[in-house]
Amino acid sequence: MNREYFHIHSDWTVLDERPAEVGDTYAELKIEINGWTASENYDSYSKYMRDSAVVSAYPMALWIAFYWWRIIYEPCPSKWKYGDLSFSWRSAHELTSSGNGFIWPPLRFVPDGERVLVFLHPSTMRSPSNAQYIKSGKASVDRGIFESGLNDFLAKTIDRLELMGHKQTELQNLWQEVQKERCDPDASLYRIIEASLGYNPDEGPDGVIGNLADKTETAGFQPILEIAAACSVETVEDPLAAVGGIIGGNANGLPAIFDYGSFPSEEITINKDKPWETGHAVARHFRQHLNYGNSPIKNDQLASLFCLQPKVLAEGDISMGKMSLGVPDESRPERLKLYFHQKHQTGRRFYLARILGERLINLGQPSNWLPATCGLTWHQKYQRAFASEFLCPFRVLEERMSTAIPDDALFAPLAEQYLMEEHRLENHWKRNISDTDGGLLSL
Repeated sequence: MNREYFHIHSDWTVLDERPAEVGDTYAELKIEINGWTASENYDSYSKYMRDSAVVSAYPMALWIAFYWWRIIYEPCPSKWKYGDLSFSWRSAHELTSSGNGFIWPPLRFVPDGERVLVFLHPSTMRSPSNAQYIKSGKASVDRGIFESGLNDFLAKTIDRLELMGHKQTELQNLWQEVQKERCDPDASLYRIIEASLGYNPDEGPDGVIGNLADKTETAGFQPILEIAAACSVETVEDPLAAVGGIIGGNANGLPAIFDYGSFPSEEITINKDKPWETGHAVARHFRQHLNYGNSPIKNDQLASLFCLQPKVLAEGDISMGKMSLGVPDESRPERLKLYFHQKHQTGRRFYLARILGERLINLGQPSNWLPATCGLTWHQKYQRAFASEFLCPFRVLEERMSTAIPDDALFAPLAEQYLMEEHRLENHWKRNISDTDGGLLSL
């Protein structure tokens, strides 16, 4: 068996319940992810732990089919806090939304653009059901493997329905439509962008989705999804205005040149599970390539990487809404237009370093746009890790900090020397000294 997997097992049974498609798809449902049984619960009636839940597969399959695109492609909003997510987002990403009176495992599915993060956060309230989900857990699985697991569960549920004599149910009709869209490149692109913007199927504005879809050929598929997530209904009040300002507002950017084709980026191993490890590795490799060692990077050094004057890091208004952005010229991609949404020096340094990091892992696709947002996708987490390590290597922090929990005052002189904000240094320290991957949504 592959080390990484996502399985939903259904041990079928039949109960006399209406509607019949619900009763005929009762099952002992077991969810396994990379060796973790996410459906484990305490049966308060028999007084022992069970690895499966007695539910009907039909409402769960119907929920998956309806929210298919959002479950797989809509990342967590940048304003995310535990317990502070909108009803719409939770409805599309929390298994308990399957409803129908069953006690579902309290799982939350969070895509990050490359993988799907799965969290189990059981309620502290005692359930009246025999099934008590008393454990917490988390896992990370490749998006393709996760999609395949959902697909397999839906296929088995529909096979069960047909075996029991059910034809043309709501689930079968809905899943047939989703399958048609998945096989149509244009329809699939439309649905993915619509989901990234936080809309249910057929609820997204055609103008916004069309503008973004038209740009994928020149700007790149993944960058457009990053922009869509940053302009979603979960993040901004007016997605139409936000997208329009980005797609149509890139004429007055700051001219720059970046040509580091000699950088051997192919030597870097991309860790899809831990973006911060990739960010740190690329930053260290690029510092070595430039012979910077662990020294502070001054404004003139950072600006010179893009053939800029150092003063642009401290003055001027070249805003692009709520994100920073690099837009390569279509015919000469080494020439860029840069936009910053931060006005102060440390913010601009950090976001220019993020754009730098994104460019370094896109040298093979030099025309791709380079959005640096507040999002929680793999690319944005990678960028933040790269910028932190590039501007202030962790080795310097290790040498300066003599304890695992250093005094906050120790960050101030170091932040001034390396021209970084203190809270970014502190987060960089905490991320590196952690021995666990519990911060899957951090950075």
